[in-house]
Amino acid sequence: VTITGTSLLGGGSSATSVTLAGVPATVVFSNDTVIVVTAGAGASLAGLVGITANTGATTSSATNFTYIGVSSIQTVSPSFGQSGQLVTIVGLGLLGGGAHVTNVSLANISASILSENDTMVVVSAGFYVGPHLAGGDVKVISDTGSTVILSQAWNYSATGSVTSVSPSSGQVGTYVTIQGVGLRSGSRNVTAVTLAGVAATIVSENDTTVIVRAAAGPALGSASLNVVLTTETGSFVLAATSFRYLAPGQIVAVSPTFGQTGTR
Repeated sequence: VTITGTSLLGGGSSATSVTLAGVPATVVFSNDTVIVVTAGAGASLAGLVGITANTGATTSSATNFTYIGVSSIQTVSPSFGQSGQLVTIVGLGLLGGGAHVTNVSLANISASILSENDTMVVVSAGFYVGPHLAGGDVKVISDTGSTVILSQAWNYSATGSVTSVSPSSGQVGTYVTIQGVGLRSGSRNVTAVTLAGVAATIVSENDTTVIVRAAAGPALGSASLNVVLTTETGSFVLAATSFRYLAPGQIVAVSPTFGQTGTR
């Protein structure tokens, strides 16, 4: 909260205390014309702004500061997942009196904000690679600096991994078998697979084996690119430099151009 005025310090050199609607605030910066404070915890109420300088001089505002209702996170759904997982956070006063949510973290890892309002924020879980990470806080910060936390509300599932891609090169129509652990990333289905950035057709899938058929892709010479499996929740498993598109085959001659059964 920024307080502006004249002679705010009453001849003193610093503000020693500030109250907002009777609630003590933390002084961040003060001079005779500008004081910046961080609001303390307060219930829904309104009251004057009071300033006390190091000389004991006091100054009060002519207008009220109003505490909005206490913000809270009520639900986090789902409460677990992997990188890319879509997570819906429902609560009250998530904007903290501001216009936007500026940061959301799940277990101290920043998430990408997809949509936000005062009662619902939807994010995509940030990148995490490692074992199961349990009991992480969900934190929502708005453009006013207000922070809403729900403790131990998010768990990163152990990261899925690809152990083999066979064959590791091919052309359009090639059947490719991807094997690994946790390929569904804790969700029900793998819904999309790309080979070297090109979407492939899923033939079958489960948590340990996914079979796809390659679509037409560019010949990349000796370069191998990523294989990425994405689930219905948006979480994904990546195998780096695991598939290479070969140059398309070409028929240059057929000889003879006629024949019967057994013709060579």
